[in-house]
Amino acid sequence: MTTDTQSAAIGRRIVVAAGAWASVGAVFGLFVAYLTVITNESLIGSGASLRFALFVSVTYAGICLLLGGIVASGGALNQRRRRSRTLNPADASPPIAPWFTAHLIAALAALLVVTVGGMLARKPHLRRYPASATATTAMAGFAAAAAVASRATKRLRVRRCWSSVLALFAIAVTLVLVLLSLDRPPMRPDRVALPRRSASAARLMLLGLDGADWRRIRPLVARGRLPTFATLMRDGVTAPLHTMRPTNSPILWSTIITGTTASQHGVYDFNETPLPGLPCGVQRLHVARFLPLLGGMRALMRGLHDAGVLALFPVTSCHRRAKALWNILSDQGERVAVINWWATWPSESVNGYLVSDNNPWRAARIALIFDHVNPAIQGVTYPEGLMAELAAVAPMPTQRSNDEILATPFFADLNAADRLALTRAATLKYLDTTRAVDAFSAASSFYLADKERFALLTAYLPGIDNSSHYAGHQPAVIDHYYEFVDGLLAGFLQRMDANTTLVIVSDHGWDYGRRRSFGHESGPDGILLLYGAGVRRGVELSQTPSLLDITPTLLALLGLPASDEMPGRVIEEALQPDVLAAVPRTPLASYGAYTPPARIPSRNDELTSETMEKLRALGYVR
Repeated sequence: MTTDTQSAAIGRRIVVAAGAWASVGAVFGLFVAYLTVITNESLIGSGASLRFALFVSVTYAGICLLLGGIVASGGALNQRRRRSRTLNPADASPPIAPWFTAHLIAALAALLVVTVGGMLARKPHLRRYPASATATTAMAGFAAAAAVASRATKRLRVRRCWSSVLALFAIAVTLVLVLLSLDRPPMRPDRVALPRRSASAARLMLLGLDGADWRRIRPLVARGRLPTFATLMRDGVTAPLHTMRPTNSPILWSTIITGTTASQHGVYDFNETPLPGLPCGVQRLHVARFLPLLGGMRALMRGLHDAGVLALFPVTSCHRRAKALWNILSDQGERVAVINWWATWPSESVNGYLVSDNNPWRAARIALIFDHVNPAIQGVTYPEGLMAELAAVAPMPTQRSNDEILATPFFADLNAADRLALTRAATLKYLDTTRAVDAFSAASSFYLADKERFALLTAYLPGIDNSSHYAGHQPAVIDHYYEFVDGLLAGFLQRMDANTTLVIVSDHGWDYGRRRSFGHESGPDGILLLYGAGVRRGVELSQTPSLLDITPTLLALLGLPASDEMPGRVIEEALQPDVLAAVPRTPLASYGAYTPPARIPSRNDELTSETMEKLRALGYVR
């Protein structure tokens, strides 16, 4: 055989081998995409499942094509040298089919080694060396692939080859059909007709105090430092509130307001990664618990994020797949007001007002300095003009010096060394911003509550949790922050009437002795406090309710039934008998399907970058 003929044969074998690797990569990518889709409900029923699957499949196929070409080149050249010494010309051009199948098996072996290596890299003693673990795993995958390809080429027969091809094809077709079936929209009505409530019916104020803990509140109440809490506890119902793991705020607050689990409501993470052609970003693509272990996906995704190829943005309302309480009430023609709740940007159309969680305090400043129709704040509120009203009445965040911040009551009990430590740790700015955020949310709530009567007014105040992250090692600062929140609660209490029920919840408590695990990953209980119309007086519940019980109980206070889609129960022991008697005994099958906002406005760099900076300071984002 001539040199040109041998070179052509080597080229054909390299192309065939690279095709085999690309085929395995494409099918493997479909499998990884399927697992990603079923843990990102926002991709299901939106027509995005197959597009995302093709994106991941092509990515894996391209990577495997490159790797397969490298492995095959080495193998083909080695065979050329070995066979050039033989006298039989037929040995110089072995059949292509066994070569193709050999590299199918080699690619599978490489991906298996990389996957197992990724799992081993999660061991505590290897987590400190992610780059070394990734490199070692990749080298082991190459070695396994080369060895398998070499042995398989010698032993395989032509008649065995096409079975491998047909098996891969069958797997790929099955995965595509499954992904297509996931793209079918849920077969539920959009709305459910219920009897209209009277204008004088009960109304709710729901306050979310992230990170609030009875173990901190009760001693402060006993010392007379939280007079509003003391009043609410004396005349209302108190209970610890069982949290869920992981204690990630977007998951837990979406559970609280929908009465559903994460697998039902679809919000899983603090962040999302937008990809071309998808209506929603993909959650957990950078820190997924299982998927990045497959084929080195964790190292790949983190590398792409670190290099700026893939962007990371705060999680949006696009992901929620269950109706929130404000959606249920809006469908019934009830007026609602929503302030700063997790995963509400872009703001959705409601029968009332909604201030989303996309840095509304910064958006208010932009509206005040420029104008309320500025494109930078598009989608932050519903209706759009609401931000101009809030900017005129709510306190604006200002940049204060460290000395000005240290002069506030939060730091009155600290000595000079502790003050210096906070200054050096650069936490003063974050603590001051946290205070401004809560003040803005409370002032916005007061403005809307004074403006008109709502069936539901709900506000989320992150300050207790945030300040515990920043200054959990300074108990005096945390105690003063509870006093600040207690003063805000007094404003809500003043706006109640005889038909109003105030419900205060926290998603989890705080263990201040476990700072390395954020103080709440161990899952300490949060708080539940009910006060006002329809609630028993001076009762401490012996049974611990859970986050899933909040929405059914709120519906009962409004005289509405829960739905079969809500796993929780009505906390009957907290409510008056006449309230329970007015609730329909038969739950609804469903309150209907929820469709999130269809259009994601362009993200403003100032709003988003500040939110991402805060999440990094809290330790939730690398």
